[in-house]
Amino acid sequence: MIKKWWSFFIQIIVMKIALDIAIKRTIYQLVGKEVLLRLVLRRIMWEMLSQEIIWHIGMIKSSSFFLRSVMFIIARTSRVKIMGEENLKRIIKDKERVIFVLWHGNYTLLLTYFHIPKAIGLVEASLKGNCISELAKRSGFQIIQANSPSRSIRKMLKMIKDGYKLFITVDGPHGPAYEVKPGTIYLAQKSKAKIIPLSIVARRGIFIKRWDNHFLPLPFNRVVVSIGDPIEVKANDSVKLKTEEVRKSLTN
Repeated sequence: MIKKWWSFFIQIIVMKIALDIAIKRTIYQLVGKEVLLRLVLRRIMWEMLSQEIIWHIGMIKSSSFFLRSVMFIIARTSRVKIMGEENLKRIIKDKERVIFVLWHGNYTLLLTYFHIPKAIGLVEASLKGNCISELAKRSGFQIIQANSPSRSIRKMLKMIKDGYKLFITVDGPHGPAYEVKPGTIYLAQKSKAKIIPLSIVARRGIFIKRWDNHFLPLPFNRVVVSIGDPIEVKANDSVKLKTEEVRKSLTN
């Protein structure tokens, strides 16, 4: 009796295995070799891409934490003098709509030495931009990434009207150096914001040889932050003339 049941049990197992093989073969025939190969390759690529993204995010966050710590030490060991502080106090007190402008080569100086409430910055959407964004966030900035020009403009206009202070490197993101782009004038006209020239000069530091002559400050420094007089932009003002006025305000 036991042998009969054992034999019957084995037959059921064999039938199940045979049925599974038949089903798999049928699926293989229906789907096709190429489709299955594509699915397998897609899965492999997805896993590789996911690991790459996770690695980049980890590297960006850890490097930005380290750099921000270094910048904190540099700032704490430096003497900072603010010229035109009365302009800054008035801006904060009166909650004026403003756009701070500076050269691209000075954004590390900005993140190190100059912080005000409700500051926002515009950063390009790229791997380098992601690194700068993470570093700026650790420095107290909110970031708008330029994924879509029209969407970025709408977001900037809204945040300016909501009382945020926009910071723009007027010759960025790729130069030419010390050439003001007209986009800042357009933003000022649309948002009815005043343009505030911002110059930051450190006595000790290193110039990086690239298009914007980027400056990296050293510890135990003496720094002068100059907040220029507001530049008002009216709806009917010449963009070309106002662009030149902004350039002169940053070079004087």
